Amino acid sequence: MEIQKLLDQELIMRYGLIDRWSTELSEMTAMISSASSVSPRRLVLLTLAGGLSVAAAIAIVAILTHSFDHTDARLIATSLGFSVFSALGAAGTPARRQRKLATLGLLTTAAAGLAFALLELAIWDQTTHWTWRAFGALAVLTLAGSHASLVLSARRASDSPVITNLTVISVLSASVDAILAMIAIVGLDHHISSSEIRFAAVLIITMLLSTALPPILRRATRSTDAPDADLTFATPLSERAPAELREIAHRLERLAPGGGRVAHEIQREAARLRHLADRPPGF
Repeated sequence: MEIQKLLDQELIMRYGLIDRWSTELSEMTAMISSASSVSPRRLVLLTLAGGLSVAAAIAIVAILTHSFDHTDARLIATSLGFSVFSALGAAGTPARRQRKLATLGLLTTAAAGLAFALLELAIWDQTTHWTWRAFGALAVLTLAGSHASLVLSARRASDSPVITNLTVISVLSASVDAILAMIAIVGLDHHISSSEIRFAAVLIITMLLSTALPPILRRATRSTDAPDADLTFATPLSERAPAELREIAHRLERLAPGGGRVAHEIQREAARLRHLADRPPGF
């Protein structure tokens, strides 16, 4: 039993450290990647939660006090607008972190802030009428910029040509839709025909499909390549295992006394280790 304990301790020392180091490395990698990708998402969620909570609180107080008026409606619209445009502005954060997309991300965030300012002006200043059109046009532009920032910043060097083409189609269709919507909101086109509406609807469907497919295809490609990655990571350990077992057996035999029951047990354990080392992988 003492020999078995010594053997178990030896195996734990050799392989336990390797397993622990590999686990800690994986956890650190996951923490780094999650910290870099989840922070903007967390900011968006917190902003949405805060704005919705404020709007709900105002509505509840107004209903309970039987004093719901235009001011309460404006306050609720302000809270909801702050939540929405904060989320749209935060969508430009991943783009600002990439050198080639920094300008796009900065313009998206600036457009979101300006759109919210125009919304406040339109809500609280009833004497001006152009603000609603300006707000609508800039809001559509902000949506297109946020969409382009998210789609383009999600690109990977390992993307296939199909994913790259879908990304381009998604950005182009969203941009054309935004231009058409801005023309209609500003009033440059006073008569919108049914064919133009159908064309815009086709573009919206194309944009939605080409936006949804790249993440799905990336995940499918990653899940297909995952077993190969695991095998390449595990191969060095499996190749070293037989040599390590033979080394342990040799060290045990050197510690064995010249004869007696203890020496017999040590030789038996060493023979068992050599038998394990000589077994083919997978058996």
